[in-house]
Amino acid sequence: MDFALALQGIGGMNSFSAGVLSHLRKEKIKPKMVSVCSGAIASFYHYLDEDEDMLEQIYKKNNKTHVKHVISKEMQGMVHFAKAVSFGIPEKFRVISPWEKMKDLQINDLFNPFSLMKVTSPAQIFESEHKDEFFEDVAERFCKSDISIITNAYNYETGKAVIFLNPAAQKTLKDTRFKIGYEEGFSVKEICPDAIRGALQLIQFGLYKGMLDGAYQHNPFLAPLKIMHKIFLVTVVPITKPLKPLETKYDIEDFKTKMLFLNSIFSDISNIDLINLLIDTKIITHEKIHKIDLKIIEPSVQKGFFDYFVEDIDMFNDGLQKAQYFISKTP
Repeated sequence: MDFALALQGIGGMNSFSAGVLSHLRKEKIKPKMVSVCSGAIASFYHYLDEDEDMLEQIYKKNNKTHVKHVISKEMQGMVHFAKAVSFGIPEKFRVISPWEKMKDLQINDLFNPFSLMKVTSPAQIFESEHKDEFFEDVAERFCKSDISIITNAYNYETGKAVIFLNPAAQKTLKDTRFKIGYEEGFSVKEICPDAIRGALQLIQFGLYKGMLDGAYQHNPFLAPLKIMHKIFLVTVVPITKPLKPLETKYDIEDFKTKMLFLNSIFSDISNIDLINLLIDTKIITHEKIHKIDLKIIEPSVQKGFFDYFVEDIDMFNDGLQKAQYFISKTP
């Protein structure tokens, strides 16, 4: 079965896409093309590992268990979230101390409210602690794969998406606009360590060579996959039912974040539906334009604001089950 795989990414909810990937790997099911965004990059990196059980081992190891009737998963998530934003997560990111924020403060700045805001409420509050070797390893593994791999970042300085291709994707897309050097509505470049770092650069880390995590604009970048007849889109947020109730200000922040990621794919889904309709009604008859069978694999559970740093084994298992169902139902 030839198909393309589109993987959304966001925090601890990557557990779901990791579960989907784990099932595909164990069943030796390999997509022809993959567009992967944000934290799902790490999951797909492990999907390509020589050990087919690597993803499951990682999520079982990282799973934070709780004692029923003593502490709920929601409370566990809140505690873990508070710890992460206060002290960081070892080998992932650290919190920038107040002293570091004040090192460039001048006497005159004390009388300027905007200068004080930059110190007391700075945009950059974390610093990435991923080692260079991590980005090098991911880039090398992606580039060696015979799967056409696409990932993306957002160039804050130009306002354009940056699309990164491995050599297999460059070959697959050579006759399309997604060629290395394209610079119209977006840029197309080769996958390299800097590309992977830029594609994982959270806004709270500040810019990396002008780039931020691609999920802030396209989560994931779907357009190149449309040359395929079948696409599986793996979301980390349910898109066919309402989000969690808005009861606190944290629910509002959660809502805004999830709507940002949902809206980034709604237009692509609508475009695919429209093209399929125009083909069905014979308004479009050109042989180079074909229908796309889009299957959306979404989680059964909702995760809230305090779950963003929690890798949940239940969500991982949900991904396993959903992948098994969709693959078994697809000819």
